[in-house]
Amino acid sequence: LTRRPNVGQGISFRGGVVDGQVVMQIGGDAVDSDDAGVRSQVRTMAAGGIVHEMAHLWNVGLVLSPNPEEAWIHEGGADAISWRVLTEIFDLSSGYMNRQHADALNHCASALASGSFYTAIEGGNYRAHYSCGATIMLAIERDLQTEGGDNTLLKIWSNVIQHALATDDHSYSQSVFLDAFHQQGGQSAILDWVNALISEPVEDPREILIEGLALAGIAVEIDEDELVFVGEQ
Repeated sequence: LTRRPNVGQGISFRGGVVDGQVVMQIGGDAVDSDDAGVRSQVRTMAAGGIVHEMAHLWNVGLVLSPNPEEAWIHEGGADAISWRVLTEIFDLSSGYMNRQHADALNHCASALASGSFYTAIEGGNYRAHYSCGATIMLAIERDLQTEGGDNTLLKIWSNVIQHALATDDHSYSQSVFLDAFHQQGGQSAILDWVNALISEPVEDPREILIEGLALAGIAVEIDEDELVFVGEQ
């Protein structure tokens, strides 16, 4: 963990995994704030960045994700995992995870407004890998829990990694990831929704997100031009 100089106001994080180690840089005036609320926010954000990168020790460290166009799998997975871990570490209310997934959902909708997921990526909106990926992770997790099972996201990823380790090059792709989900009991309809969301042109981003999440039992509505969850996630 190192300090980034000359960042200015606010707070900034950069992170990655190098040779099996998490490397983080933190900067911004907020780091030195004496305000208890700001320091709490910095702490949570820093921990979130570290846990996100720790997830990569697992989901791109034990196995490979060779196609950069499919980064939504490991980036969205790492974000969604980190929110769940932080909720446990800091004993956060369910509202924290609700806010994170709501922000991701709305960013994903905005990205898809460019015409398709890959159009957004090609236009420089790399953040769509994180936001749309995390939204898909929520749907997959909730779908596998519909019948009262205990399929947490960590257990789902453990299954994906086992599938990847069974391949010749110990790698996973969109098809390997979704096959693992389907074999674990996931709905074919959700598998089709993910493929459409990621790989096909999108005419109405909000409609496809609302319909897909509804398949997993997650209610979403539009409130003052924002997508909002009905109930806690």
